[in-house]
Amino acid sequence: MNMRNFMTASIALAMIATTAFAQLPPDAVQLDKVKIAEKVKSENFCPVHGELVEEPVATYEHAGVTYAAKTDACQAAFEKNADALHAKAEQTRWELNFVHSMSAIWCPVTDEISPGGNTQWQALDLTWESCCQFCNDTKTDEDFPRALKTLQARATKAYELQGGKYVNDARSPVEGAIDLGGPAPAAVTSAPTEEFIPAWLEGKTLEATWTGGIGSIVENRCFECHRAGGAAPMPLQTYGAMKKWSKNLKTHIAAGTMPPWHAKEGMSFANGRNLTVKEKEVFLAWIDAGYPTGEGEWTPSKDWSESSLGTPDAVVPLGEFTVPEDAADMVKEFEIAADFDSDKWVIGTEVTPTDTFLTLEINGGPLGSYHRGNNTNYTPEGTAYLIKKGETVKARVFYTKEEGWEEFDTDSVFKLKFGEGDYKPLLTERLANDDFTIPAGKSDATASATYTFDADGTIYGFNPVLRARGKAVTITATKPGGSAEELVVLPRWDINWHYSYHLAEPFDAPKGTVVEVKATYDNSDLNGLNPDSSVDAKAGPGGDLLEGWMVFTSTVTKSAENRFGLSDEQLAKATGNCDKCSETCTMESAKQAD
Repeated sequence: MNMRNFMTASIALAMIATTAFAQLPPDAVQLDKVKIAEKVKSENFCPVHGELVEEPVATYEHAGVTYAAKTDACQAAFEKNADALHAKAEQTRWELNFVHSMSAIWCPVTDEISPGGNTQWQALDLTWESCCQFCNDTKTDEDFPRALKTLQARATKAYELQGGKYVNDARSPVEGAIDLGGPAPAAVTSAPTEEFIPAWLEGKTLEATWTGGIGSIVENRCFECHRAGGAAPMPLQTYGAMKKWSKNLKTHIAAGTMPPWHAKEGMSFANGRNLTVKEKEVFLAWIDAGYPTGEGEWTPSKDWSESSLGTPDAVVPLGEFTVPEDAADMVKEFEIAADFDSDKWVIGTEVTPTDTFLTLEINGGPLGSYHRGNNTNYTPEGTAYLIKKGETVKARVFYTKEEGWEEFDTDSVFKLKFGEGDYKPLLTERLANDDFTIPAGKSDATASATYTFDADGTIYGFNPVLRARGKAVTITATKPGGSAEELVVLPRWDINWHYSYHLAEPFDAPKGTVVEVKATYDNSDLNGLNPDSSVDAKAGPGGDLLEGWMVFTSTVTKSAENRFGLSDEQLAKATGNCDKCSETCTMESAKQAD
């Protein structure tokens, strides 16, 4: 499957929530959702040959289990090593039943359990589920052997978690194997757990009608992706469209998988896409009541046809670039002349790439960022990015494609919304590890990156970025006194959704605070999206990533006019104590001023 087809399929939105069992390792992802059916019964299984027998010559029992004999000699051979062959047969049957049960509800393209796709595929003597039309259009014959390899690896892991015992018709392949108890780590506290109510919902009464509440919920939770030109496969901007998809939506809303949001349960974020308790109740009540329209009419709060920002105040082009024929993954840095006639405070951004299959990420600092599944961002209240008159802004673009042909980036743009008044100027820092290796076959490799505040600051959020081998992410801040707090925890990384996570309460980071981004990777066959488990994966193009783009404010202003990273007070003293302007003052004069 080429990269374009793979990414098309990967955008499919049929997703099932990550397990709620904290002790279940991510390499057993989604296993708790599976009911193991008795497709392979013991009376049709020969433990000597380790295979199904269509017409056994006889049957016999051992430890209360009836087995089939493929030949006349099988029972005698079994009795010579009965316990070992019985144990092996139990595991083999478990794994065969696991593969049969999983394939029937699991999409081999997206590595997701489907709540009911629009078709099923027949391949390798198994029935495979489809998530949506994207998968149907883009699957290839190569998808199925790779998927079977993944399921076989997970079957072995599931049996291990099961405690090495067969359980007939288990409701879960890890039934009885998960310890739900145990204290939380003492050294690290969690972020606030109180439900965050977004500004658009504060003081608003929601009714279970389209005009009385559902329209507003859909606009604020769904339109960014589910609109013409959005990332999602179908627009949901009208009553009719929502009604058409309501059965599928009910499944996702009840499961908490739509809108998708991957932060640890109980952590609150100012821009959290997960529905509040009230929104969820009202939405499900609307569907159950038969989709009542309500009184009057409902219209969106802004025009979504041009941009998710409404009508942008400025559109800044990235500039044209040709990704050469012999390149696959590559990083390109651009210098963009914003060319504004005055200083601008940027409070909202939408970044639109020419080709979402070519562009993995765009990071333009104050111009905004694009990551798959996340291209629109608003700054936290009271903050904004400052772009000075005539300033040149640097942008970093990560391209990804197959070798063999040129690709052209001609129409990528930054759409901006400006604010009026005074704001705290936001800064962006790339916390990254560009030198790590994920060993071949290793399912729990880790890498980390840190940043130390050289002045007092305030953290507003993060945008972590991994690739297909990513498994989990934790971002922790440790203050100089030693107290640590988890700011962002993603128990299960999803390559399709590189969200920004805006903290519900900004985090005070005094000078000396250390922020660590730690990621876990799965380079084994357990990872259904792993492109190749037989090779070591390096950091960077051609491998995987560890980035944690941090948004913060600082008492140190690092700008073109303040190239030494001095505080505003230091800079004022420095420029006032010498005859030179701030463009040419020396570090020595700054030290004297301080």
